[in-house]
Amino acid sequence: MLTATAPAYAVLGLAAFWSYALLNRIDRTELFYVSIAMTTAASMWFLYQPAVQTPFNGVSILRAILRMGLLTASEAAYISEVARYKVARGVNGQIRGDVAVGYLYGLLYYVSYFASAVVPLKFYGSLGPAAPGLFIAAIVWVGIVSWLAYLWRLKRDIREAEALGFDLRKLRNKIGLPERASDTPHQDPP
Repeated sequence: MLTATAPAYAVLGLAAFWSYALLNRIDRTELFYVSIAMTTAASMWFLYQPAVQTPFNGVSILRAILRMGLLTASEAAYISEVARYKVARGVNGQIRGDVAVGYLYGLLYYVSYFASAVVPLKFYGSLGPAAPGLFIAAIVWVGIVSWLAYLWRLKRDIREAEALGFDLRKLRNKIGLPERASDTPHQDPP
């Protein structure tokens, strides 16, 4: 529920902060800088979303997607191989640790978002406009490191799958999901 509504919580959080700011007559400059910090924190969702939503792709969901028949043959082959891998290596249709990692990333996102209002307000008096700026730098750094850690874990899972005889990398590349940016075909501009 929290993953599908993350943007709504971000808007509601910003509205709640603005209401608090107006009722408590917070300085406009402070309001502006803290709003930028909150908006930046909210926009970091795309870095956390893959790890948070991975546990939703259990074997039963993957099989239901396959039964719907809406995928191309290459996509269906890839999804089928992922399901086969999760059955062979997973527990209850999940790879060990996916749910815990999903909860951790969700927690990191929501803590950074709600802290983006509290922390800059707390330190604005002593640090001025640098307080939201420092907080933004910190949450962007944490978001990028978290995203890179998720990618590392994904690559590790693909390598493990290949070692066990699953063709995830080959099937992934067939449907246009390159392993790294350098695998993307280069096209010259017209």
